[in-house]
Amino acid sequence: AGERLVIMKYDGLLIPEFDEATHTYKVDGEPAPSVTQILHACGIGVNPFWTEEGREFGKAVHAAIHYHAEGDLDFDALDDTVKPRLDAYINFRTEMDFSPELVEQPLYSRAPRYAGTPDQVQLGRAVVDFKTGSIAPETALQLAAYDMLLPNPYIHERWAVRLKDDGTYSLKVFTKQNLQADFAVFQSALNIYNWGERNDNKHQ
Repeated sequence: AGERLVIMKYDGLLIPEFDEATHTYKVDGEPAPSVTQILHACGIGVNPFWTEEGREFGKAVHAAIHYHAEGDLDFDALDDTVKPRLDAYINFRTEMDFSPELVEQPLYSRAPRYAGTPDQVQLGRAVVDFKTGSIAPETALQLAAYDMLLPNPYIHERWAVRLKDDGTYSLKVFTKQNLQADFAVFQSALNIYNWGERNDNKHQ
């Protein structure tokens, strides 16, 4: 416990210390806020109707597509409710000729300081977020923040993919032209988050 991991840098990617159990990040031994944490601190992406059951289902689907992408999926162990979403993922990969090179790889930025884990990335082409529900407008901000953790972010498209329960998918593309504007909104959220952290427990 308490042992620090070596922060690696390869191919232009900065890899933080990551605690999977708590889904928290450290950079140089100090906590770094996550993309989701930053947006939620500003009330962006907070869904009061999201149930624990829904969260667990989303985790199960993400686990299935993660292991499929890595070629290590036990199909026999899949829950019947997850299989159609996996079929949708497989259809998406086939039809879009998508070959992920990063699969849930934690990343960080030093300036501005934050961390995040994009679902999947094909470097030089697209950073992708998979949803089991509707695609909300703030997904553009989330993907912009993930994209900026990658080398040459302006060459990537941002794809939000909804995996449906009938084995089909829908794809929403956030354009390269809007990346800077969307990231500027995220940076505003980060500024508000950092202000809150600096002033927490300083009430007179």
